[in-house]
Amino acid sequence: MSPAIWQTAQKHRKPVLCNFLGRAEDSAGFVELVTHRVPSYSYPESAARALAAMHRYARYREREEGEVRTFPVDRGVAESVLARARTENRFLLRGDEANRLLEAYGIRTAKTRFVRSVDGLAGAAKEIGYPVVLKAVGPTLVHKSEMQAVLLDVRGKEALLDGASGIAARLRERGVALEGFLVQEFVTGGTEVILGMTRDKVYGPCLVFGLGGIYVEYLKDVTFGLPPLTDRDAMRMIESIRTYPLLKGVRGEPPRDVKALQDGLLRLAQLVSDSDQVQELDLNPVVVLPEGKGYRAVDARIVLSPPSVRT
Repeated sequence: MSPAIWQTAQKHRKPVLCNFLGRAEDSAGFVELVTHRVPSYSYPESAARALAAMHRYARYREREEGEVRTFPVDRGVAESVLARARTENRFLLRGDEANRLLEAYGIRTAKTRFVRSVDGLAGAAKEIGYPVVLKAVGPTLVHKSEMQAVLLDVRGKEALLDGASGIAARLRERGVALEGFLVQEFVTGGTEVILGMTRDKVYGPCLVFGLGGIYVEYLKDVTFGLPPLTDRDAMRMIESIRTYPLLKGVRGEPPRDVKALQDGLLRLAQLVSDSDQVQELDLNPVVVLPEGKGYRAVDARIVLSPPSVRT
């Protein structure tokens, strides 16, 4: 039987896999099959998984490659942000610094102002326009919501100042250092996604895209990509998450601005390819607005390489 299998397989340009039940590695039939380049499996499930992997790889090879886009960058602004962090031996950018770096690459962010004291809050909010978001800034403040260090939809000066005083008091009671506040544009009316990057020692920057907001760590609906990305690579990342239909519009909701989101993902790929100082990047949430209105990165966390390893 074995000669009939491999001889038939050699006459055709189709994958042939064999399910050889009850065989051992030194079984004569098994040795004859693998010698003539016919894979043999002990279980049909293993053969089916191998065929599925071959099919996925064939689809990957046949994909439309697309083109790599290069965007104009304000390199003076980008370098000034990174240089200041280097000078101060910091590896975590403040929210306003992160926004400046992102904006240098054309990535759309919520308007943000950093103030060191309560005295500057009213002026910053007036410049941005109410309603605003108030966020505390400190070296150990990562998950601000859990620390009750964020106020949303602040609609006036009195509420802003009272809120800042309350946040400062709560952090003081918990022994958390406070460096100042971020006053930010209040962005609503969109779907929250996450854009991120982590830098692997072997493969370099690995991009992450998925459903964002508070549910990202629980649903884990994310996909990955390695820059440089083509426009088709970016769209495939967006389309491959399970919750992609939410971006297309469900139950009467308008479709979101997927084309703008694709553009943002490509610009992010360029940023992390340009600067190996950026070790981790987490934009969560990014609010994707209705079609034609773009998106806004609402919260940005950018970690640089430790000062000791920078060149």
